[in-house]
Amino acid sequence: MASTFLDPVDATIEELLLRRVTGLGQGASKAQVSFRTPEWNWAQNLASRRGLNVYLVDLRENRRLRSNDRQPHSVNGSVVDEPAPIRVDRHYLVSAWSNDSDLSERARAEHELLWEVVAVLSNTPTLVPRRVYTPGGLPTGFPLELADEGLPLTVVPPDGFPKLAEFWGTMPGPQHPWKPVVYLIVTAPVFLETRFAGAEVTTVTTEYEVNGGGDSEILIQIGGVVRDRKANPIEVANAWVELTDSAGSRLATTRTNSSGEFTFARLAPGSYHLQARTPGHRRPAEDDVVVPSESGRYDLEFP
Repeated sequence: MASTFLDPVDATIEELLLRRVTGLGQGASKAQVSFRTPEWNWAQNLASRRGLNVYLVDLRENRRLRSNDRQPHSVNGSVVDEPAPIRVDRHYLVSAWSNDSDLSERARAEHELLWEVVAVLSNTPTLVPRRVYTPGGLPTGFPLELADEGLPLTVVPPDGFPKLAEFWGTMPGPQHPWKPVVYLIVTAPVFLETRFAGAEVTTVTTEYEVNGGGDSEILIQIGGVVRDRKANPIEVANAWVELTDSAGSRLATTRTNSSGEFTFARLAPGSYHLQARTPGHRRPAEDDVVVPSESGRYDLEFP
């Protein structure tokens, strides 16, 4: 059986209109917002007499927002590069429909509905799916990478839609009504696949010559990740990590970044103890490590 879940951007627009456009009537249903071809046969089946058609007419990359930035991440001991998403402008024509038998009443209802759509969209300059679906929560299957993404809206741009006459002239059916539209552009990301960048570097050893003689000093920088085996995602951000020597004396503390990563620098070879704590975990994540580590791992995991 085919899925009835809309494209997530379409679904977010639909939810916004159903929640905010009061002209659709109290308890408006999904049947009143359509993404199908706008033609009279659809409007005749509107039991509530009013509906909105949101028709996707074009897709174009937004070159002004193109970025070549890449964000490296540690995944299972390897480093992957996450490229910045490309941004695509989705062009919609929003038309209002009424099946009222009185033509004057039909025109009045459609104009009121269309004007309210302009107001609702203009008061939502950035579409954030999780906010739109609050209260109630995101629908099952909604992509989490898009849930908190801000989608900029451009509402009724000054130049308008350049081929409106051609658009209405190609609609199917015996009637080809010319209707005013709200020209809407939603800029949405297309997430690109991550790429393998190489093995993760967790130990950097630097040897310094002392006083120009034959003696040298070795200093080591280590890096690890704090994880929670019971949580999803498993990386623990903003955790306190403490480094002590073999006698239990504190040498340094740091916090993990948003990917759960931490690092300590300028360490002499030897034995150390690592311990991570967060308010959300009663027991610390800890381990005794030897620097440099034969395995190259200095990760900590909350039980």
